[in-house]
Amino acid sequence: TGAGFPGVPLALCRPRWSVVLLDSLRKRLRFLEGAARDLGITNVTTLHARAEDAGQDENHRQTYDLVVSRAVALLPVLLELATPLVKVGGCFVAYKSSEAHTELKESSGAMGKLNVGLEQVFEMDLPFSMGERSLLVFRKYAPTPQAYPRRAGLPNKQPLQ
Repeated sequence: TGAGFPGVPLALCRPRWSVVLLDSLRKRLRFLEGAARDLGITNVTTLHARAEDAGQDENHRQTYDLVVSRAVALLPVLLELATPLVKVGGCFVAYKSSEAHTELKESSGAMGKLNVGLEQVFEMDLPFSMGERSLLVFRKYAPTPQAYPRRAGLPNKQPLQ
């Protein structure tokens, strides 16, 4: 979840949604819990876990309608970490740089293995000459094979082909 983006703004904009902030750092989650409390945000909970572990936990695996991610890794890595959390029919939205089209070409194998397909791409120019960004929307069409996500660290070291 980083500094709470995009989860905290989503919780503010969608007060009827139940938003779960996932992070492996407990200190960061405590800060976000306090910030949410101070802002009067009542629809946020936190989950202290690595994405690899949450994706294999029956309490979180294939549970969420929507999972969103910042641009923290290559797209095949994000797909492997996020899509096991998404229920069949749900969406994963990845925030990516202007290199999104290149990463998409390199992610077709991962998409097939993880049973997700690209549904839509939103491209935007950020203000103040901050460059171009893309939101990639993936739809999950079948359950994620139990082998994914692989153990902690492996998705980054050996991205799916």
